[in-house]
Amino acid sequence: SGAGKQTLVRCLLRELYGPGAEKLRVETKPWKIERAERNVEVELTTVSSNHHVEVNPSECGNQDRFVVQEVIKEMAKSR
Repeated sequence: SGAGKQTLVRCLLRELYGPGAEKLRVETKPWKIERAERNVEVELTTVSSNHHVEVNPSECGNQDRFVVQEVIKEMAKSR
């Protein structure tokens, strides 16, 4: 909300990891969320570098909690 949180985090990442943290990729990826009642497919835009991932789960409305869980599962598989 305009308090400079994103700037502060980016400065911290640059201090920790050097200029490589500033090379950002913007990706829009469809996520399949399997729930007991039904399967839902949502698109989520992520901003990432080799050192971090930014997600805005509120883009997905009421499915935000499940989207975060899927992103974490996907990251755990690929690391």
